[in-house]
Amino acid sequence: MPGHRGEIVLSDLLKAVPGIELWTEDHEKPGEQISFELVDGHFVGKLDGIILGLLQAPKTAHVWEAKVVNIKKVEKLKKDVLKFGEKNALEQWDEVYFAQAQMYMHGMGLTRHYLTVASPGVREIISVRTEYQKPRAEMYEGRAQSIVFSSGIPSRISKDPAFFGCKWCDHSAVCHEGAAPLRNCRSCRWASAKPGGIWGCDFHEVEIDAEKQKVGCDSYAVREEYQRGVE
Repeated sequence: MPGHRGEIVLSDLLKAVPGIELWTEDHEKPGEQISFELVDGHFVGKLDGIILGLLQAPKTAHVWEAKVVNIKKVEKLKKDVLKFGEKNALEQWDEVYFAQAQMYMHGMGLTRHYLTVASPGVREIISVRTEYQKPRAEMYEGRAQSIVFSSGIPSRISKDPAFFGCKWCDHSAVCHEGAAPLRNCRSCRWASAKPGGIWGCDFHEVEIDAEKQKVGCDSYAVREEYQRGVE
């Protein structure tokens, strides 16, 4: 069962529980997901929903997220709950999902997160709650800020191209072998982030939307950090 379909099934199951209220759409924008913006509009988070009425804390609204993963990962979460406790399990289980949970709570001004995890076909289900940690959320937000408004490219996560994070990265050749990046606004020295979620071209002094960024123009100038790959 595809992940999106699994999320719908989990949503329907939760909505059928007496006392549970689950909102999966923005009440001001019917048909759209609940969302928030951080980092001057350059960081956008879209929630699966907001849930109220959980037995553990019936009066506290939680950010709700649903994940469909393989059975091995479900079993690992079960073990992490037993070993570290429900509220600490998410960080041990998947650091990326934990960071997402913290940022979503941060962006929505909520202090609790409820993650529902299912195996394919929604045959196995487990849920965990996570508490908001302001210092961690602010750290993640700071990282996003530094990346978005950086004048250069991020540093390597490893100097070893065989490192698993580099080995499976789509940009490994650019980072480790000096290959040229794709020729578009996203690797051009003239592109820069502007307040309000806008990207602009400092050469032409115009705004560039997502579609234009992918195409670029004849004034393209590769960022200096990439020079070794285009010489």
